[in-house]
Amino acid sequence: MKVGLRQDPDAPGWPVLMIDLPTGQVGYHLPEEQVVGDWPEYDQEWDGHSLAEKRERVARFLAGEE
Repeated sequence: MKVGLRQDPDAPGWPVLMIDLPTGQVGYHLPEEQVVGDWPEYDQEWDGHSLAEKRERVARFLAGEE
């Protein structure tokens, strides 16, 4: 799975942890002070997923679906 941080131009100070699951891309905004360690830059674009789509992708991943 590809993982990395990207910047959201609409939310300065809240980097986005991006994860490419087999079920699709998910992203989580984090307060900058909670980002620990060095993360690679996520060089893909956000695919426009909604909160509901993100939750569905995570649920399908946890259920072992691809």
